[in-house]
Amino acid sequence: MKTLLKIAGAIIVCLMLVLVVLRITGLNPHDRTPGLWLTGDLVTTPVTDWSFTDKVPTIKPQTHSRFLLPHSVTIDCLAYNDQLYVSSVYPAGPPRSWNENVMPAPTCV
Repeated sequence: MKTLLKIAGAIIVCLMLVLVVLRITGLNPHDRTPGLWLTGDLVTTPVTDWSFTDKVPTIKPQTHSRFLLPHSVTIDCLAYNDQLYVSSVYPAGPPRSWNENVMPAPTCV
């Protein structure tokens, strides 16, 4: 029983260390593979001109999963009439998608 507790404790410590390293270095999404924390500068001011996205066909939004871990994805975007539109195409049912993470947050709509 003591050996099992030591193994479980070692696994938990290793997972915590991995999360700390990933928090510092980030884990950006790549193509269809989702990521965790994004690296880069956080922009908190409202964006009124989305024309810069004409040169960038994809964006990487970061949401928070139900486990309170960040979840980032690479998605297509399009600016039209001063609005930014993002694609959200996925099969119905589990697993959950990134857009379900932002639905409960009224400030993200």
